[in-house]
Order: sequence, then C-alpha cells, then structure tokens
Amino acid sequence: MMTLAQHIEKLLADNDCVIVPHLGGFISCYSPAQWIEKDNLFLPPGRMTGFNPRLTINDGLLVQSYMAERHISFAEASRQVQREADALLAELHAQGSVELPRIGKLHLSIRNTFDFTPDHQTTSAELYGFSNFRMQKLDRHATSAKPVSFTPPVPEKRVQRQRIRLHFSASFWSNAAAVAAIIILFFAISIPVKNTEIINGNYAQLLPTEMLSTISQQSLAITPVAPTRQSCPTPPSVQATPQAEDSPVSTEALSKASTAPATKVQTTPETVKEKAPKSTQTAVSHPTKAPASPKGSSETSRATSSPARKYHIIVASVGTETDARRLAADLVKKGYTRAQAIIGDGKMRVSIDSFANETEAYQAVNKLRQEEIYQNAWVLKK
Repeated sequence: MMTLAQHIEKLLADNDCVIVPHLGGFISCYSPAQWIEKDNLFLPPGRMTGFNPRLTINDGLLVQSYMAERHISFAEASRQVQREADALLAELHAQGSVELPRIGKLHLSIRNTFDFTPDHQTTSAELYGFSNFRMQKLDRHATSAKPVSFTPPVPEKRVQRQRIRLHFSASFWSNAAAVAAIIILFFAISIPVKNTEIINGNYAQLLPTEMLSTISQQSLAITPVAPTRQSCPTPPSVQATPQAEDSPVSTEALSKASTAPATKVQTTPETVKEKAPKSTQTAVSHPTKAPASPKGSSETSRATSSPARKYHIIVASVGTETDARRLAADLVKKGYTRAQAIIGDGKMRVSIDSFANETEAYQAVNKLRQEEIYQNAWVLKK
C-alpha cells in the first residue's frame, strides 16, 4: 500500500488526476495564495488534493508507472495495481480509515461512502519550499517622518539640426534661362521630316512572288494522305467501289487547293483518275475502339468501397512508442491480427481490434472484458 501511495504522489506532481481502479480518482487543483486578516497569516500558493469516488475507470497512468519502475509487462503491472487496490479497500473496510502519506487520509462512513481529508503538504516542484508565515501590521503613529530626497529632473538636450543653404549667383540664373530659350527655339524652328513615299521593296512578304509565278505555270494536284494504322486494320466489309475511279477529287483536297492564296491548280482527267483511288482509300473511316479500362479499376473500387475502421478497442496506454509497438506485435502473435499501436496527441495507446461500426465495437469490447486481463478495455473513436 505504501508503494501505491508513492506512485500516486509522484503522478500527482505532473498530472491533474490519477485513478485507482475500483476505488476512485485523486484530483489535484491549484490554490492561490491567501491572507487571513484575523490571524495576520499568509498562506502560500499550492496544489490541493481531492478525491472523487465516481472515477473508477482505469486511465493507465498507474500501470504505466509500475511498468517504468519495475520493467514488467502491461498485464503484470495491471495485476499488481489491482492487488494493491484490493488490499487498500480491505484495510479501509477493516479499520474504517487509511492514511496515505503526503496525500491525505481516506475514511469510510457508516453509509458506505468515502470521506477524504487532504494533506496540506505541497505536491508540485515549482511550489516547493513555500510555507506559512505571520506578519504584524505596522503602527502608523510610531513611525517617524523621514526626509525624502528629491532630485530635480535633468532637461533633455535637444540636438539642433543645421540647415544647409545653397546660394546661386545672378549670373547662374541668367545663363540657365538662355540655355532653356535656345532649346525651345531649336525644336520650334526645325524643319519637319516627312516620308510619304511607299516603296514595296522595303516591305517583307509572306511568300515570294517569283515562286508563285513558277508554281502557276505548272500542274499541281493536291490529295490528302491519311496515316495508316497498323493496330487498327480496315474492316473487310468496307471496300473501295469501282465508281471511285471516275469520281472527282475529294472535297478536302479541293478545299485545301482553294484556300491557298495566289496558287493556281490545273488538273487533267488522267491525273484525277490516278489520284482518285488513293483518296477513296483514305476516305474510309476506321471504327474507333473504346479505351480499355485499366486492370486496377476493380481493385480500386473494392478498396474505396471498404469502410474505414475508426473505432479502436484500447487495452493499454504506455509511455514510449517502442513499448506500444512491442505490445501490438505481441497481440498479433497471440492471434489478434488487427492489433496496432495508435500514436497521437502525445499519447501511445495499443489497440487490439478496430471496427467500422460503433455498435460492433461495443459488442466486441463487452465480450473482451469477460477476460480478466482486458477488463479495463475501452473504445476510442479516431
């Protein structure tokens, strides 16, 4: 029991609440400094300790302290804490009161309720060394007036800025006026330059006229050539008809020939007959294939359809990340395949299982609490 009191005292120095399973929670709160005018007594600031018997759920602080001090597992530390808590309750029922050093005294009333008397000793490191003291009031009539020395204020020295003055002689201003007048007359009397003659040789051209003249003297037939696709063969049902030999040039070729500026196209029947079969073959449209859906689409749809497991069953709260991952690995070896270490908000917790539904999570935790080791398991939503 003494060991339990030492652990509670050490944890109250850094935490606001420490819960003993099946007994209650010890709460530490800050109390400011006080002055009792009747007794001329000054009370220093401190941390008062209280007790709440309704806080019975294990928060894991005592178990974590036992694990760090004795280097034992979580299950063994939980059993030792439970054993000492049961011994404290047995002594409380037998004697009616139990004294916890540097914490307070716990009483059991006739109505089977707990009464707690706190110890006024400080439990915080920053308030260590403060104690009560008395101070008598000063008698105003007994005090003698003492002369007060007065020192007159020293005036500040202001730094005066020196003004720089530039003096210009009258000859300078007369010379400046003369120069300004000469500049104005120069621009006013100058002869305007005009260049209204347009010389075509000085302008750039998009296409040289000599090339266009040579092209106009020759015969030119323009036929569109479509790129052949090896991956998409022409269906056997589409074939060039015999009428294509006598058909005129395709409309696309005519449109391209007509839109070209300053270009004359002369076609003969022989050239049309030679080029027509190529145009008919290129005019055949190939059936387009729908893009094949990727193989991973089914896998991604399954992955997105599976609900996220955000309800975790917490069975332990440890001090370091290494201990949390080690406990999770031990649970996986025991058969709990979804066991994992949940680290966040400065706390390291160990989850034995996770569920997507809140009802399933509480059904599983009630079933898990039937085992002695996991009686303190609880559900975390994250």
